[in-house]
Amino acid sequence: STLISRPRCFFRTWPVPGVYDDIIQGVTSSGMPRRAVRSAVILACVRIHLGVAGFRVVPTEQAESGRAIEPPSQRSADVKAAHWSTADASGAIVVFCNAGGLALILGQVHPDVWEAVATCCSFGRAPVIQALADVGLRHSSSRFRAGVVGNLLNEACEALMSPAHTGLTLTAITGLRQALCDRAESVRRSSSTALGKIVGRVDARSPPLVVERLEQVLIEALRDRRFDGDDALGGVDPGSSRALRRLLLNRGIDISRRRRVAENMTEIIGQALGHLDAVARQGAAHELGRLGCIDMIGSGLRQVITEKLARVVRVDLEFFVRCVAITSLGKLASSDAAETDLRHAIIEKLAPALRDEDCDVRSCAAEALGGLGSLPSVSADSRRAVVAELALGLRDPEPYVRTFAAEALGKIGGLASIDPGMREGIVQRLAQATRDPDFEVRLFAAVALGKVGVVAAIDVGIRGAIVKALTRCVRDADPGVRGRSIDALRDIGCIGAAGAGMRMEILRQLGRAASDAEAEVRSGAAAAHLEVSRSLLGS
Repeated sequence: STLISRPRCFFRTWPVPGVYDDIIQGVTSSGMPRRAVRSAVILACVRIHLGVAGFRVVPTEQAESGRAIEPPSQRSADVKAAHWSTADASGAIVVFCNAGGLALILGQVHPDVWEAVATCCSFGRAPVIQALADVGLRHSSSRFRAGVVGNLLNEACEALMSPAHTGLTLTAITGLRQALCDRAESVRRSSSTALGKIVGRVDARSPPLVVERLEQVLIEALRDRRFDGDDALGGVDPGSSRALRRLLLNRGIDISRRRRVAENMTEIIGQALGHLDAVARQGAAHELGRLGCIDMIGSGLRQVITEKLARVVRVDLEFFVRCVAITSLGKLASSDAAETDLRHAIIEKLAPALRDEDCDVRSCAAEALGGLGSLPSVSADSRRAVVAELALGLRDPEPYVRTFAAEALGKIGGLASIDPGMREGIVQRLAQATRDPDFEVRLFAAVALGKVGVVAAIDVGIRGAIVKALTRCVRDADPGVRGRSIDALRDIGCIGAAGAGMRMEILRQLGRAASDAEAEVRSGAAAAHLEVSRSLLGS
């Protein structure tokens, strides 16, 4: 009882609550009475003649019961030939057609009512899904094709729950693979999202054929599109990569299959790192870094990814590609999946980037190293190496790089667990940076000193040096530096570990700042003075 096995079969629909305005407009323009429009599928019948044997209006209960319904005695020439009446409007439309007629219907249904038409089939789902893929995805409207993708997703997810419907799921997945090559980005994005959702529905009970087909489709899409510069990330299709990462994270899929997928992804994306188009290489570096953060890929493959990204940092000619590779290495090393030895290796590979010819690359390297050095789990030797490199960054000729180096040192110095000697060295370097000729460097240095100064466990002498440097910044020529220094002094003065004598000194400096020439600085100083005073009285 499918449209393929019989020359004349039918699919049933039932009335849809409410009436779409665009349907009314389309139908009434053909002479159909407004009161007769009570089913979304009626638009599929308007002006459709070839391949449609006809249709009948029957009571809704009869249409939903599953009982056989006799086809009309003669071919319906048009919607008006059905002799609609008010009574008919409460019934359901039954369309009798062959496979060609179904294709015509699927090709002309309005996108707004597509789901109502496509999901109302009582039986014959296989030819309907096939027609969705064969006909619906060739529609001229990208909005329509995106709607078809949504219906293929619904059909696949529903069929996935029953092993008996494996064929339907495979047909829907094949249609979604076709949509991945659509000329419209919105359709491609919808298709990759749909495949990712299907991957999320897969579990240990899912048919192996479905899992295998999903893997094949997504790997093919990643391989076929890796040199396509159409997407925002270029080279690598981000949608397919995202769906594959979801597959890697699905514990319902066999671990050996997931590792094979990870190896294939590394190979394919790694090849895109050598693309002639810089945007393609940038996208590949981004996707490869995200892949490396997944725990299940294993240390061996993570090491391979690290080497590929490190090579990009060394040899790529475009600064923005090197920047993305540095950021990816930093995120990989900061992830929970990274091992201690790998983190140390990445720090060693990032250190030379602080001497890159491009200031943007050097600033990215300083930011990435600061993030790694501030990790509580990083080894003391690795953190010491990071601090040494960032100290060089404070002497960079570009102020932009020096600000990143100061911010990174503040993150590391603000850790409670670092060696006191290392913290003292950081404070000395940041104090020197408060004398920098560039006001932004002085501002970031003051903020960084504030982060270090609020650590409860630091030595009194170190905190005193911080307060002394911030006191000098309160008299800075730039109001922004003065304002941030006041904030830092307030934070230090509000902690009990600062001691009464130091807090009194902070109150004196804040009192002087209350007469600043800038109104905003004066108000900030007054508010900070009040907070520190209350904190002192409360202790």
